[in-house]
Amino acid sequence: MNSKMRIVLALVVVMFMFSVNVFAASIAKIGAVNKDKVLNTSDHGKDIVSTLKELNKKMMSNLNAKNKDYTDLSKKLEREAVVMSEEARGKMERQKRQMENDLNALRIEYEKQMRMKQQELMIKISKDIDEIVQKIGKKEGYLLIVDRRSVIYCPEEYDITDKVITGLNAAYKKKKK
Repeated sequence: MNSKMRIVLALVVVMFMFSVNVFAASIAKIGAVNKDKVLNTSDHGKDIVSTLKELNKKMMSNLNAKNKDYTDLSKKLEREAVVMSEEARGKMERQKRQMENDLNALRIEYEKQMRMKQQELMIKISKDIDEIVQKIGKKEGYLLIVDRRSVIYCPEEYDITDKVITGLNAAYKKKKK
């Protein structure tokens, strides 16, 4: 009877071990990505920020030059309005209003161009990030990978942001060559 008990006990232990393996295999592998961190620390993201800053600098330089012309004309009108003929003053006031309208229109156009350029660049990098995340997900057997912005809590061991940054940097270097 003692040997039968041992056999039954061994079978129970083997079945328990088998059921634990099946249970462990059915647990979903989930990951999270901090897209803000990817955008701010990846080479591609840094290049986007640099491109946008450079474009903004050019636009601001042009706006500042036109604004200086407008300010100079306004000061000249203020200084000389008393000694000018009514016709000359009217002409300069129209010129000032036209410059003001042109300056406002240019400012609006530059804001529109910046938004469009930012959107264009963000769409490109978002597609690249999504491709890298999908590759990592398939390669490493993730069931689900979510953006950390939409998750209230996620332990660090589920964060794959650094892997995504590494993959994105490698893909970006290949594209640049």
